Amino acid sequence: MGVARVVDVLVVVAALVGVAPSASADQILFSRQNRDGERLWVMRSDGSGARRLPNFGARDPDLSPDGRRLVWSGNDNSLRTGTITGEQQRVVWRVGVQSENPPFWARWSPSGGQIAAVRGTQVFVVRPGSRARKLRTSVSIAGRVSWSPDGRRIVAPVGAQDAKFTTLWVIDVASGAARELVRLDGEATGSPAWSPDGRWIAFTRSPSGDPPPSARQLWLVRPDGSGLHQLAQVAGGAGEPSWSPDGRRLAFMTDLTMTRSNIATMRSDGSGLRLLTRGGRNLSPDWSR
Repeated sequence: MGVARVVDVLVVVAALVGVAPSASADQILFSRQNRDGERLWVMRSDGSGARRLPNFGARDPDLSPDGRRLVWSGNDNSLRTGTITGEQQRVVWRVGVQSENPPFWARWSPSGGQIAAVRGTQVFVVRPGSRARKLRTSVSIAGRVSWSPDGRRIVAPVGAQDAKFTTLWVIDVASGAARELVRLDGEATGSPAWSPDGRWIAFTRSPSGDPPPSARQLWLVRPDGSGLHQLAQVAGGAGEPSWSPDGRRLAFMTDLTMTRSNIATMRSDGSGLRLLTRGGRNLSPDWSR
């Protein structure tokens, strides 16, 4: 066999064994609500290949970094992990059925070895097989958190003392030390998402009170608090951003009303808006990392 033929064979084999990007890393998990209730779906990042997952009662799920497993809040006040089809389920944290503060908003760490979850107004870190550890921080968490790419920090929305607006804080996972990142008095900030390269944090910003859905928009800020700017002005509003694995695009909710919302993506510079779903109520996009 000639050298050129050997090279051709090696290229084909390399593609087959995974040098090319994994298909599981190019999918977006989302929820779809209709008259039959709320179900989980997955689709490719271009909106094609959408398929409904089996109904196994997953609430607020989060995709693992490899896109093959989920962590979610169970109906029995537990955190569970399993495949995206609900198989191989495992309870990683249970706080008791009678608890008034079940764990929620669970998020995998970038390595997949830890899970951050909110209980009440505090963040807990769970390592499967070990007890949950509460971060000893003085701030009150008011929404879902996001890990830094190195797994050393999290960014979280924090409720202001007068409860009229929320701010963003960065918390050290080891020590619990916290510092304020963004304060926009009289406005609500939330749904932070740390970019895969660690350079940006995407989040939602809207006036506090009861603004129209279109008032909620996506903003970016650097982890040191600099570079604050609006990503784009999306006519239908924008919420719950999730970064693509390469950090070039974000998935988010748009066309926000009480009865309808869609999933869209756009580039990290605010251009290239692409609608992935059309019609119905599609929620909470989660791009595998």
